[in-house]
Amino acid sequence: MSPLTDSNNSDASSALKSGTGDLHRQVEESIDWRANLGDLDAYEQFLAKVSFFLSPADRIIDDYFGRDEGWFQTRRTAVWARSDWMQLVHSRSEEDQGKSLPDPATADELYHWVGGPADAAGILYVLEGSTMGSLFLCNLACSNFESASDAPVKFLRAYGKDTARRWQETKLWLDRFLKTKDEIATAVSAAQKMFQIYGGQLSCKI
Repeated sequence: MSPLTDSNNSDASSALKSGTGDLHRQVEESIDWRANLGDLDAYEQFLAKVSFFLSPADRIIDDYFGRDEGWFQTRRTAVWARSDWMQLVHSRSEEDQGKSLPDPATADELYHWVGGPADAAGILYVLEGSTMGSLFLCNLACSNFESASDAPVKFLRAYGKDTARRWQETKLWLDRFLKTKDEIATAVSAAQKMFQIYGGQLSCKI
């Protein structure tokens, strides 16, 4: 099923934007992206953090939507960050190659509040919305590699030239999926919690 299927039934995406706008700005301002991506050691740690705290979120989204919405199978996930991390580590010293990622299962407790599909939709809003900012971060990360074409930035590159289109289609899907005021309110609350998780896991003060 395409995210464009059916017409909009709500103002969900508008409510999500207005309900998270202040927190979104606060999170963005509190993250020192140049510190997170300023050198290869920092970038390696960034990828490890992302792989850790997004893995449970991806599983939640897949549990609620993955079997019914085929387009979710091409969605950016923490697996992309894990792949970039492995490529980066394997390109470095033998000592680095012995490293391992933290067990993402220990991050499950971050999402103890998830109780239904509307919560999962709110998480999806934040994860897919973050692909837009990734285009800038991708260039920032690539500046730290001798050859930008060889940089392991699949996660930050998101959907490349299709990123903006994918984001618009995701918002249309949210407008179709979230039909009632209660569902929208739940999704907004979940999106706020997801922004707080982003901030907390990337060493921000929220």
